Amino acid sequence: MKNISLEKFMKYGILFINYTYFCNKINKILKERKGCMKWFIKMGITTALTVSVTTTAFGALHIEASDWAVPIMEKAYELELIPEELFARATENMTRKEFTTLAIQFYQKVTGEKVDISGIHNPFWDTDQTEIVFAYSKGIITGKQEHIFKPDDTLTREQMAIILVRTLEKSNIEITETEQEIVFKDVEQLEQSVLPYIKKVQTAGIMSGFEDMFSPFKEVTVEEAVVAFTTMYEKYGSLPASQQNNTEQNTEQPSEQAPEQNTEQKPPEQTPEQNTKQTPQTPQTEQKPEQNTQTPQTEQQDIIIDGKTISIGQSVSKLKSVWGEPDRIDQNSYSLERYVYINDYKHFFMVSIKDDKVAEIFTNDMTFQYKGITGKMDASDMKNVRYLDLKNFRVELKDENKDTYVLLNKDYKAEGILIRTSDYKQNLQLRYSQQFLDNFKTELIDIINSARVQEDSVTLRSDETAENVAYYHSWDMSKNNYVAYTNQKGQNPFDRMTAGGVKYTMAGEGVLKIDGGDAIDAYHQFMMEAGTRTNMLNPELTHYGLATFDSNFTIYITLDLFTPAKE
Repeated sequence: MKNISLEKFMKYGILFINYTYFCNKINKILKERKGCMKWFIKMGITTALTVSVTTTAFGALHIEASDWAVPIMEKAYELELIPEELFARATENMTRKEFTTLAIQFYQKVTGEKVDISGIHNPFWDTDQTEIVFAYSKGIITGKQEHIFKPDDTLTREQMAIILVRTLEKSNIEITETEQEIVFKDVEQLEQSVLPYIKKVQTAGIMSGFEDMFSPFKEVTVEEAVVAFTTMYEKYGSLPASQQNNTEQNTEQPSEQAPEQNTEQKPPEQTPEQNTKQTPQTPQTEQKPEQNTQTPQTEQQDIIIDGKTISIGQSVSKLKSVWGEPDRIDQNSYSLERYVYINDYKHFFMVSIKDDKVAEIFTNDMTFQYKGITGKMDASDMKNVRYLDLKNFRVELKDENKDTYVLLNKDYKAEGILIRTSDYKQNLQLRYSQQFLDNFKTELIDIINSARVQEDSVTLRSDETAENVAYYHSWDMSKNNYVAYTNQKGQNPFDRMTAGGVKYTMAGEGVLKIDGGDAIDAYHQFMMEAGTRTNMLNPELTHYGLATFDSNFTIYITLDLFTPAKE
């Protein structure tokens, strides 16, 4: 039998693979299963192939795929639609992040646009993958919940249909709709918002069903996803621009339309009133922030600590009239005065002063209140979120004329808050003076003691011997440009403390390197590490040695904590 042309294949929607292979396969099956020709035609072809194309062999590639999918995988690779690493996983389930990567690869190939996420806020807390952020900005993908994408979840056929259609639409390719009704019997269980996507992939010949069933919740394999994208490209991606939809692309952060569905819950096209009744798992993700209208527009602009207020732009005289004189006046990294209010470490905070006004506020007092946010609050419950900075584990809030960050721990719970004026660094230069470096260590211990007191631990006591041990390690890390618990001589923290004369029954250590930061940054990075956090809050570790060594605005930090041995 002679292979038909690709054009005829696409025109008539014939499901086709090499004739010789099929004859051999049929003969083999018939020998094993007498009287099963009907079974083979209905199940073997229909189930194995939703869409397929012909191609020549590409012998240099090793593809772990089903026989029917090998030529299609080769074709997709030739078209630069898939990376080679997917060959080894062809029969495995496709993840949401992998499918998004293929969608963006298709989008780039068709539009010629480069992937650039500079200036684009990442809305997701569980991924910072470039392709996912870019796809979100184009309106190709959304999340399964507010701020949650679940990149490693397997993709379903329902979700694939939605993303395929959106990828075409955002690539300025119009799918001609027909009046043909959806033929699948199992789509009645889906929400109405999903059906247009199913209809489009069906009538366009991009996806077909299993007999008269679409199987929307069936997981998609890599080879099935590749077939869909290859078919889509052959049918639409290589069309001349004049045949593509010339409507302008949406370059803004998308509002939520029909999200890729959570296979357990399907969102209908609801009114705002209906949305308020959704469960937390309902994946109408971007409608959730609109619920902020429940919060009054006149909500407080001050941070409330211990029933008293502090606000950005507040005058020094007003600050002192409420809080009194600071316990200490330090110098921060920009040579501004930093007022430190210890308040018995129960309501600790620091403010930096610029032009005789409060320009920066920091507190790790877990009783703080700011626009409905308080200490230990789960990030998913916060309102007015601009984006989550995964690298630095903090939430940036939408705050006019202010840069506001809620600091998070590894469990995405608030550990503190930092607010600065938007022009905080304007006309200022980073400067690590000796006074700043001395204040740096004092402030770091103050912030740690604040956290300890709130956890009912005693405040730390300094130890000169431990400080000497810590200093030598910080110096060694700076000199040899490394950050590790084990030094160049192979000594671990306990070896170094013992050799340095520290007598202890229990000990722990934290090491860190920060570039251009201050004590707030150091504290937050320490608290992000589960082991260091545990040590810093451990009530049995009562003494410390802290040392820093700076080199070209990089500070190497060693914090040794221990329980003294009884003499």
